[in-house]
Amino acid sequence: MEKLLRTALLLGLLSVAALSFAQSLPFVRFGIKGGIQQRSLDLGSAFKTEPLGIHGGLYLRIAPPVGMGGQLELLYTEKNTPVQNGDEVTHIRLNYVEVPLFAVFPFGPLDLQFGGYGSKLLSTDLGGLAQQVADDGVQLSTDDLNDSDFGLLGGAALNLGRWQAGIRYTFGLCSVDDSGDFSMTDGGNNRAAQFYLGYALIK
Repeated sequence: MEKLLRTALLLGLLSVAALSFAQSLPFVRFGIKGGIQQRSLDLGSAFKTEPLGIHGGLYLRIAPPVGMGGQLELLYTEKNTPVQNGDEVTHIRLNYVEVPLFAVFPFGPLDLQFGGYGSKLLSTDLGGLAQQVADDGVQLSTDDLNDSDFGLLGGAALNLGRWQAGIRYTFGLCSVDDSGDFSMTDGGNNRAAQFYLGYALIK
């Protein structure tokens, strides 16, 4: 709870600072965004078999009509990672504060995005794994998980007036399992296909 309160306070302070900063610059969009995310891009079956997470927060985009620009975001994200739990697969939920930073290449109203992200683990939900015992007799806990993450991202966004709609895929470059006690079934890294809608408070 204390981590969530600190995150909310940080979001509020950054909102005030970014509003003041953005009003003095050309080609600037500052706004809010949010959406859903899942681990896989397989839209045919993934929505039926994979749990959905949410993400949302603030974004600051600085980009001329032609040429390269950049975008910085501060987000709360929920990511799900599959872990073998006996004969079943359990998805553990990992909640992060995430900071994406990426290059923006505008083509009319369309943005292409390439960059990376860093994140800090806020909380977890181990589900049925909370009572599972590892092979060495140590009970699995949140202490076994890596408390930070970083990786690459790529995507596209459509800007229509003050609205922005987009899709993005993030790929973690480090393992979620810091101890090796978890039986990861699909690699040990975070992945997320994000679908979002944003609104520019300053444009």
